Amino acid sequence: MRTSHYIIILLVSTLLIIGIAFGKILINPNATLFAIGGDGIKNYYTVAYYVQNDSGLHFTGMNYPYGEHIVYTDNQPLLAMTLRWINDNVLNISRDVFGIMNILMITSFLPCVFFLFLILKKMHLPNWYAVLTALIIGFLSPQLARFIAHYALAYVFFLPLTWYLMIRFFEKNNWIGWGMLLIATTSLFGLIHLYYLLLGGVFVLASSVIYLLRYRKRFKQIILFVIFGLVVALLPIILIKSWLFLTDPITDRPMVPWGYLYYVADFETIFLPYKGPILEGWNKIIQYNPTKWEGQAYVGFMGILSAIYLVYRFIRYAIKNKLRRRVLPVVPGNMGIFIWSSILILLFSMGYPFKFHMESLLDYLGPLKQFRSLGRFAWIFYYVFTVFTAVQLHRYIRVYLTHKNKTIGMVLASVFLLFWTFESGVHLNENVQDLAIHKFKGSSNAFLNSSFNYKDILETAGYSTSDFQAILPLPYFLVGSEKFDIQRSTAAAVQSMLASYHTRLPVATGKMSRTSLSQSLKLTQLISHEHIEKQILRDYKNDKPLLLLTTHQTLTA
Repeated sequence: MRTSHYIIILLVSTLLIIGIAFGKILINPNATLFAIGGDGIKNYYTVAYYVQNDSGLHFTGMNYPYGEHIVYTDNQPLLAMTLRWINDNVLNISRDVFGIMNILMITSFLPCVFFLFLILKKMHLPNWYAVLTALIIGFLSPQLARFIAHYALAYVFFLPLTWYLMIRFFEKNNWIGWGMLLIATTSLFGLIHLYYLLLGGVFVLASSVIYLLRYRKRFKQIILFVIFGLVVALLPIILIKSWLFLTDPITDRPMVPWGYLYYVADFETIFLPYKGPILEGWNKIIQYNPTKWEGQAYVGFMGILSAIYLVYRFIRYAIKNKLRRRVLPVVPGNMGIFIWSSILILLFSMGYPFKFHMESLLDYLGPLKQFRSLGRFAWIFYYVFTVFTAVQLHRYIRVYLTHKNKTIGMVLASVFLLFWTFESGVHLNENVQDLAIHKFKGSSNAFLNSSFNYKDILETAGYSTSDFQAILPLPYFLVGSEKFDIQRSTAAAVQSMLASYHTRLPVATGKMSRTSLSQSLKLTQLISHEHIEKQILRDYKNDKPLLLLTTHQTLTA
């Protein structure tokens, strides 16, 4: 069969898998939410409220009376603005935002496995094997865990797409064209979530450095290419940062959020499973409790075997004093560059070199210090190392089939591929089961619940939404400034967002990122001692009362 036929098989298989895993959601994607609390429901709310009520770069749903720049609401600005334009100019989709978000996350597996297939084909793997391993690697992706809350980071195809463009770029055939595609891709995804800027930029930057070291003897011939590689890595960051500088009037955002050396990856998050029956099996051998969610990028059991083999090669060459030879096995094309760059990035995701009592280096990172979840950079290592593992597994299968015992080769191939497939399936099922639609009964879309609407409740009581200027939830919450972290009630946050969506009234507090310190200080005055002046009242837009929303919890001073 032709390669195009295998691509069709790949995409049809992907559709079948996501159909089985997310069947009920795909039938009615607007009816259910992946999460009903925490960041999950907030990230639904900020998109839906913006499409319903806002425009431009300003979000008014929280942090009343100031609102917030759209980037710091985690509402996927590029998506939110696109949906708003469609809502205004094409079709009213304000009530379909939730379903659109769900579908985009689920169907992101299609381009993910497609670009993985193209990458595996670049590694000279046969079609049938590339199809199978693309599915395995795609559905074992650590980004699947983001479906439960961080929807902007759940697009599993970004790194495979970026890597494929990088492969074409480093082939140096029309490298300017492929470089421009990389710049465009990273910049556009940076308008969905700022972490994509760093993920793409760091990957290109590290690979360019490794390329320079590898071909340093041809420095004059490659220097122009390496310089352009640095431009490809840094230009999207410069563009988005300049755009923010020109459009964001706030000057007192926190520059050093807490957790820079806490939300990191480590050996366990990369080489040990973190859920499901495989975790239970491992716990019978090695007792450990996976807690670092941000750094999770499990490479699978086959990845563990691949890592053990690399350590074995290193020790063998070290004993023979031949470390100058290839420690890595022979790999196609520029795969060696990407492996070493991903290892470099993995060390960075683990907090090195800062962990070597070099925290003072953080002072020189400037705006990069705002990206505190270093563990997310381990995703790059995951994709590169699992593809490398697939290449090595096929190599040894082929050796047995052509030069050694064919029966043993068939048995080893079947066992390893079946177990790897099993792991990928378990990972998909466990993450899907963690979604609110499976964890809680009746987890239908509360925003669209026709039997419970805060606007109707107000009108039944003889009031109108126009009688109030904002919603004040109690127990109070305020998250985002890195200085004030008030989270006394998840229920109060959830209900205030539902009430805000139903009534179109903003919330007189906030749950966002890098919020202005001065604005947060004024917001806390609402619940402060009576002797403390409520300066924020001067900034309110009118004299209408606040709509007090309380949950069934004890209020304390």
